[in-house]
Amino acid sequence: MRDFEYVKMLTKTEIASFVNGLVEKQKKDNNTTLLKEKSKQLKKEYILYEAEKINNYKEELEKLELEKGRWETKTCLCGKRLRFINGFEFWGCPDYKNQSKKHTTFNKNQEEIFKDRLKGIKVRIPSNWCSDIIKRLDLKGEIKAKQTIEFFLSEGFEDLRKKYGYKNTFKSISGFITANKESKKEEAQIRDFLKGFFSKVSYQIYIRYKIKGDQERFCILDLIASDAEKVYLIEVKRHNMYIEEDQLSLYYDLLLFLMQQGNDSRKLKALFIVAEYFESTYNVIDCVLFDDLLGIKSKSNLEMKFDDKIYLS
Repeated sequence: MRDFEYVKMLTKTEIASFVNGLVEKQKKDNNTTLLKEKSKQLKKEYILYEAEKINNYKEELEKLELEKGRWETKTCLCGKRLRFINGFEFWGCPDYKNQSKKHTTFNKNQEEIFKDRLKGIKVRIPSNWCSDIIKRLDLKGEIKAKQTIEFFLSEGFEDLRKKYGYKNTFKSISGFITANKESKKEEAQIRDFLKGFFSKVSYQIYIRYKIKGDQERFCILDLIASDAEKVYLIEVKRHNMYIEEDQLSLYYDLLLFLMQQGNDSRKLKALFIVAEYFESTYNVIDCVLFDDLLGIKSKSNLEMKFDDKIYLS
């Protein structure tokens, strides 16, 4: 667990005050001098950052093409010809017991799997890409993400999020305010679904915390579903490509700290639920697909599904 000085769950009044404070702070922030001083570094880092994301995209495509080549020739990673295993309906290596070499298998419907994986391969630009650039230039705490995107646009650079088919960065930057104004459709659906199984389901939990040696920060936990024995911390994503492992790890530590402070001995478990799942070598983190939950009628079956995909416990 991280070394926290304090962790506090905000009340509704405190949340309103916090959001209003953010709005006022954004109006006052205008650190143009530093942006001008760091102009060359910012532009250079933008170009390097985009190049890295494009390179990652190309590497994914190349990996997929290599796999497709092996599929088309029915060739194992070890070089031997694959054979179709009747009864199990997949293609496997006749030498699979030889663990000194790497092997591969292919499903009968591998063509469809490749098509689905191809849909998930894209130039991935996270919503906090401006913050990433700020960190890489060691400017954290000196300039804001909003100022950085405004600087890039004023210099003729494109919004990388918008350029590669995502929501524009301005809609992503004010995550706290956006989350407060309107809940995501998926989160609301999952919340309502879980209410039928758990005695308590909390939604959009604002946390104020401070790690020793760092500045005070805020975050928002998507969902907490709990009963007398267990507490499930749930992070909801549009699809699995947006999963951020460090984010859920931090949230887990925060909630565990609060539970320990309150002498809450229930078992804490953390997992991801996604609305869409794309098969990809890029992201192999276990997660629950929401559609797979909809047919579940009993709490025991739901917990079995959750426990099979637990990320932290």
